[in-house]
Amino acid sequence: MDSLPSFDKLKRAAQKHLKPIEGLLGCSILIQEETAGWYEAASIGEVDPAVLSGAVETYDPKGTGAVEKIDNSRWLATYPVAVANTDIFFLFFLGNQEASKLTTVLTELESKAGWLSLSVLSELKENETAPAISWEIGAEILLGAPKALTRQDLASQWIAKIEKSYRPDFTVVAWVDASLIKTSAISGGGDVSRDSRSRTIIEKIALSTVNARGALLIDASAVQIDAQEYQESEDPNSLVQALNSNGAFAVPIYVDNDCHAVLIAFWVHQSGDELPDASSVNQLGHLLGEALQIHYRARPSIIRSIGNWFFGLFAAVFGKSALKVKIFVFLALVVIGIMELTPSTFRPSFDARLEAQNRTIIAAPYDGFLARAPFQIGDHVTGGDILYSFDTSDQRLELARVDAEVQRLNSATQVARAERNSAELRNLEAQVAQVLAERNLLLQEMEKSQKTAVSDGVIVGGDAWRKVGSRVRLGEPLLEIASLEKFRVLGFVDENWISDIPANIEGRMLLAAHPDTPIDVRLEIITNESEFREGKNNFAVWFEIIDAKQLELLDGMGGVIKLSFGTTSLLRSYVRDVRLWFDQVIWRWR
Repeated sequence: MDSLPSFDKLKRAAQKHLKPIEGLLGCSILIQEETAGWYEAASIGEVDPAVLSGAVETYDPKGTGAVEKIDNSRWLATYPVAVANTDIFFLFFLGNQEASKLTTVLTELESKAGWLSLSVLSELKENETAPAISWEIGAEILLGAPKALTRQDLASQWIAKIEKSYRPDFTVVAWVDASLIKTSAISGGGDVSRDSRSRTIIEKIALSTVNARGALLIDASAVQIDAQEYQESEDPNSLVQALNSNGAFAVPIYVDNDCHAVLIAFWVHQSGDELPDASSVNQLGHLLGEALQIHYRARPSIIRSIGNWFFGLFAAVFGKSALKVKIFVFLALVVIGIMELTPSTFRPSFDARLEAQNRTIIAAPYDGFLARAPFQIGDHVTGGDILYSFDTSDQRLELARVDAEVQRLNSATQVARAERNSAELRNLEAQVAQVLAERNLLLQEMEKSQKTAVSDGVIVGGDAWRKVGSRVRLGEPLLEIASLEKFRVLGFVDENWISDIPANIEGRMLLAAHPDTPIDVRLEIITNESEFREGKNNFAVWFEIIDAKQLELLDGMGGVIKLSFGTTSLLRSYVRDVRLWFDQVIWRWR
């Protein structure tokens, strides 16, 4: 590393986010990179250099932070962060304070450390430079072109190589088909399938590049644009600024005389004079054009492949093998006719599972340490069983302190009453009321520290047993209990079948645990909840159990459910999905 960043943004961020935290005496942020040892990037408040040198030796990139007492008046909290080739070490010096308040401060500091880490990485990246593309990477682009199965794969290859060479903040590839420009790939695997503000801006920049018939070097550092102006603007500088970037280059990719794609690289912080030079960008455009031409030769389009197949089929039908093809077509028609005349019971199958009808989620009644949780998922509980209990040692100690405080205030109240000091008396009475409220709160927490089961059931969710000895937060789910009295069936029905399901349709479910005994079910309700399963969109459908056949049922048992749709032909049973797909295609063409 030739020079160290000044970390001005980090220093301002530390002052802004850490100064207001009550009880924080000082903070030091240390950084270590591959090419440099530990150095201090920023510090605020009172920092002890002797403590820093000893703390660095304890740095563990896989650690989760530690808190230790320096002396009777100070605490030291450390947070290690390891990202790529950079180690960041936060050291917070805290004043002496109560344990409950210290926990709150540590939680806030941990969240601030994450934001400050982003500031460190941002300034380190600004200090780097983006070289021109090397011949080695150019060769990799050309060699990888025939290996890409689709243009999407080819675009992903380009993005990876461009980011390695130029180090932009993000890169986009848009394909040009006739006059239509469509965003194909974006660095980081972002979603480009939906229309969005960013996609509209990117495609406008690509259109400007196509019209310019040459590479664009865009310096938008001095441009200011309103958030809505991009809809009217066609200026590349304004469009780049609308994406919160200061600079970009856009290069058209030609095959022969036609533009087939546009590659755009954006820099958030770099200004125009720090962008790659025009010759480097033009060289990149020629290189990508050669790669695209190689890809086209290695991977012909689907339309061309289909055309070749149809030509071969036509030659086979009307050539020497015409007789064989005709026999094949005749036999196929005979089979189709037989399938159409053969009746078949229409009973499609869907995945399903048993669900307990009555479920109860038990959450933590207050912040505290879990002392006991004897039940795990799958365990049966009976009414009166202890589900969990909290450690109440802190509450008992606090209650003793509060009782002592009440006695002290009562004594002071009697003295004030004897001295007829009405102002002091009102003050003491208010303090007594406050302390008594604290006492009542402690008593309520102790009453809620233990939970017992109301009725028989089975544990179907939660992980309270894993949190024994750990601190849990108010409202944090601990256990989920399902009643064993009544079950329902939750089926996942393909959306293609939803409109065909009649009310109160009956079916049968076969459980994996009881493969020889199907149970009868009846439709109860079709919900609006959808779930993507095995490449298809499915809706959750509830069924009531008509006859459980006296089987031993457990919550979560899986199986398959079949619904009776009546009688139809064998052919229609098998071609239903194809017919629906064909209807949708025809409707799009209308």
